[in-house]
Amino acid sequence: MFRMNYNYKNTYYLGGSIRRDGLSKLPSANQFGTFYGASAAIRLSELGFWSGIKNVINDFRLRGSYAQVGNDDIGNFTYLDTFTSQLYGSQTGISYYQTGNPNLQWEKQNIVDFGADLSLFNKVNITMAYWKKKNTDIVLDAPTPPSLGIPWNRISQNVGSVENNGIELEISGNIVKTKDFSYNASVNFSTQHNKVTKLLSDMKYEHYIIREGESMRALYGYQYEGVNMANGFPMYKKADGTIIQGNPADSKYYLYNASNPGTLGAVSSLTADDKVVLGNTIPAWFGGLDNTFKYKNFDLNIFFRFSGGNKIANVTRRDLLNMYFQNNGTEILDRWQSASNPGNGQVPIIIYGKGNFLNLESDGSSRWVEKGNFLKLQNIALGYTLPKALTEKMTLSQVRCYVQAQNLLTVTKYTGLDPEVYTTALGVDWNGNPQQRSFTFGISVVF
Repeated sequence: MFRMNYNYKNTYYLGGSIRRDGLSKLPSANQFGTFYGASAAIRLSELGFWSGIKNVINDFRLRGSYAQVGNDDIGNFTYLDTFTSQLYGSQTGISYYQTGNPNLQWEKQNIVDFGADLSLFNKVNITMAYWKKKNTDIVLDAPTPPSLGIPWNRISQNVGSVENNGIELEISGNIVKTKDFSYNASVNFSTQHNKVTKLLSDMKYEHYIIREGESMRALYGYQYEGVNMANGFPMYKKADGTIIQGNPADSKYYLYNASNPGTLGAVSSLTADDKVVLGNTIPAWFGGLDNTFKYKNFDLNIFFRFSGGNKIANVTRRDLLNMYFQNNGTEILDRWQSASNPGNGQVPIIIYGKGNFLNLESDGSSRWVEKGNFLKLQNIALGYTLPKALTEKMTLSQVRCYVQAQNLLTVTKYTGLDPEVYTTALGVDWNGNPQQRSFTFGISVVF
């Protein structure tokens, strides 16, 4: 690694770095990668023309940087052909387990950042930035035709590219400061836009898809249109905009006519071609608010965190509506029972053993997709520092007693246990456990 920084009169700044990394997860011919970075900044507040407003804007700098780094999170030795133990009848043997790719190489990330930092009235600090990250040569399990006989019908290849960009804003300062009391606050807000820019072909999974032009791991499934109030059948929108209804009696789909909802139309279908993107699983915005209060020897810290703009597939909710009537969620009470008692229009008729058809238990559906927005009281801590005169008598420098609570409160419309709990994949909540709420009591002693 080589790194260089230069500054001229605390006004002009230049920086650069070169590093060469080796990764044993890659084949020997491609194990090493060389990565570069450069940065520059100028403090306009140190130039002569700034003197007239320096008592207002005490410090102001513009900065920019570019760097390329390598990603070592590419799986474990997927370039190797591997084998595993296997039974052939009653005989012990081995079988092909993984098809290696000797051409695998480093994933690369190119990062561009432009920003500004300023200080106002020697009291408030503001940081603003725009950033863009482009990941290239992403290692993914590329699907292969079953006729090739490749294990699991997939092979690791450098086949993907993803772009992320957004803005960052942070404001901090001393809001109030007197002899006995002070209040410091800091708020930050970030946005993130994610898009897959290159892919060999769509990679489809039960609840999400990786598709060029969409967000990474976008939720994927059928568009649910509620319940036919005349008969309680679930309705869906096909790719061509047609509305169909599912008849649990024969597990077939029929056209829906809003002017005559009680009559089944012509036989139709609901196929994989009717699936659509239902939302992105990556938060589009997030941030936090940190507050620190001090009054004489008491101190109080309150930290809020927020996030949103993403969707979650609440698969747990789906499973709690199974039609074997074991451990059902209360949502089943809103089911359609008759034309005069149709429930809330979202839970169809229930029939024992028909859950797979009525709830599409093997496919994604917008019926289970919810907003992931939340506000959390992430941390609150109250402390008391013993007076200095008392600690000196104990030959100690400082003694502070405190009580702290973490993950104390979550405000969200998400109906699951926790909007941040993901199980099988990002944005999929399938019987996940919520984050722990913890309480801590302690004493901090400085000798």
